[in-house]
Amino acid sequence: MSKLKISSFKRLNLAVFQLPFWSVYWESVDAIKESPIIYGGINLLIFIMLAYVAYWLYQQLSYTNKESKVRDFFLSGSEWEPLLKSAEILEQIKEYEK
Repeated sequence: MSKLKISSFKRLNLAVFQLPFWSVYWESVDAIKESPIIYGGINLLIFIMLAYVAYWLYQQLSYTNKESKVRDFFLSGSEWEPLLKSAEILEQIKEYEK
């Protein structure tokens, strides 16, 4: 269960990492040819903004940042709660063995 938790956490970080690259898919080659400065500049600004948002989310979702409201929002719900409970049980078992 702990490996599943780590896998889910890494998958979430990967999803955040790809956020700025979604802005690239909406580019039109014809529009870039007609006005590369305006259209390319706007797309570059959107890419930079999404890169900043992705970096901020990545920092907020850090495994060591346990008091983040963003982390609590994304890592909650019916699929995440059993993983957290199993991790607590594993920690209790390790403490009991000591």
